[in-house]
Amino acid sequence: MNLQELIQEELDAVGGRVTQPQKKTIEQFENEYAQLKKRYNHLFSSSKSPSKSRRNL
Repeated sequence: MNLQELIQEELDAVGGRVTQPQKKTIEQFENEYAQLKKRYNHLFSSSKSPSKSRRNL
């Protein structure tokens, strides 16, 4: 049993009805995470002036 099947089983147990178009694959989650990480890379990386990047938030 893979992760997606486990998640689906949990959703069914809770009564969640996840239709096929709304269902996200693990790959989609990973892609979105990679995009977010790229977008907010300056927060994750130790920049030369951390105080400056904090002010920009």
